[in-house]
Amino acid sequence: MERRPRVTRPRSGPPLAKRQISVAPDSASGSFTSVQAAIDSVTDATEENPVDVVVRPGSYSGMVRTRDWVNIIGEDRDRCILTYTRKPDQKQHLT
Repeated sequence: MERRPRVTRPRSGPPLAKRQISVAPDSASGSFTSVQAAIDSVTDATEENPVDVVVRPGSYSGMVRTRDWVNIIGEDRDRCILTYTRKPDQKQHLT
């Protein structure tokens, strides 16, 4: 299985967007427990008003479909794990 390069932003830099939504494995630590639910909640992201979905350390399962002007940012590149298990008869990419 080929590993894709990870894209991260420096920890010391400013956030990419003014508005941030947090995702955590438990509901006490974040606004959402699912990355996709956080993305789906964004209805007003634009080029002038992008939104960061900040993923706290933990494991998250499920396919993620992104939206324009929504950034997915993991707090820890080694401990934010997104997985998805595709069924053998399922298309690899849904567009």
